[in-house]
Amino acid sequence: RYVWPVLVTLVAGCGAIGAERLIADQSEGPPCSTPDRDAAIIKRFSPVYPVEAKKNRWEGTVGIAFFVSESDTIAESWIVESCNYAVLDSAALSAVQASTCRAKLEDCEPIGTWCTVQVIFRLDED
Repeated sequence: RYVWPVLVTLVAGCGAIGAERLIADQSEGPPCSTPDRDAAIIKRFSPVYPVEAKKNRWEGTVGIAFFVSESDTIAESWIVESCNYAVLDSAALSAVQASTCRAKLEDCEPIGTWCTVQVIFRLDED
């Protein structure tokens, strides 16, 4: 039996999910409801546990750094902490790149920011 991997740790500028982004417009519409908020992953994609890794009982933690752009996209990402298994590193990176993010807001304006996440691969002992 296997425990499927999940993204578990959000640090360095990625905060909890809050209100939707509303940009203030001086001429019409409501003011920005959340003038400041951290960037966040709003839809996480769990990595596929590679067959080779399951067969060999490989486990590990992969650290990924990524840049959330002003337009709510992941513009760059790379491995900052390898688990020393290329197939797990690759699966973690692919999952982060497939995630959906929202940009950081400062004074109701979206700005790009760097975030990190750890992807933990663990197999159940049963």
